[in-house]
Amino acid sequence: MPSKRTKSENTLHMKKTLLVIIVTALFAAGAYARTRPHGSTQSLTFDDLGTGGGTANSGSYNSTASFSFDVFVTYMGYNSLGLSFWLEASNGIAPNIQISSVTYGTAFPDGTQNATGAAFDSPNGNSANFTSDKKDLGSTVGDPTTDPPIAPGTYFVAHITFQLTNAAAGNWILQSTVTSPHTSEVTSYDGTNFADNNLPAAQYFLTIVPEPTTLALIGLTAVGGAVIAHRRRVLRG
Repeated sequence: MPSKRTKSENTLHMKKTLLVIIVTALFAAGAYARTRPHGSTQSLTFDDLGTGGGTANSGSYNSTASFSFDVFVTYMGYNSLGLSFWLEASNGIAPNIQISSVTYGTAFPDGTQNATGAAFDSPNGNSANFTSDKKDLGSTVGDPTTDPPIAPGTYFVAHITFQLTNAAAGNWILQSTVTSPHTSEVTSYDGTNFADNNLPAAQYFLTIVPEPTTLALIGLTAVGGAVIAHRRRVLRG
């Protein structure tokens, strides 16, 4: 007996089917092209709004913290129907972080996939020393068949929340992917031609600090060591 699709799987299946129909129709009309707009630029930026205690794209957290940042896309030289992007984490923290929620903005409100609970465990599309998530975090206009493409500019894309679980202390990086098959990109559309415009990596810098109880134990150990050393000096004297 075939298994039933979940609601999110049905949504993703419908989107893929819709895109296939659109592309097939454009091929039939001789209107499909992959030419990138001349002089185009695009980038992603991350901003935690100061909650990490560092710069806009950096923060310090304990090993079991939850944290969030906003994602913005900027593109020039073309109109867009949406974007695709994945995130990858330094290998040293990848097993201890997951995406707990994603909410989208109004420019590109229709999320490509449901990334709630996504782990950083993909074996494909990773930069050296990184492991990516398997879910496309990008989004599109509400209905690519009827809604007009969005003009050049800077737009809020998504608010992403992460959960850490016993993360190792140290300095780590979260960044957008640049490697196939997880190449992050903005899709341009001029009314006739589509093109995928690759995004350079955007980074968020994580510093994981020990829990307060761990610091207290380290402090007690240091004090204990100092007491023992002092007593030895006294006995020798």
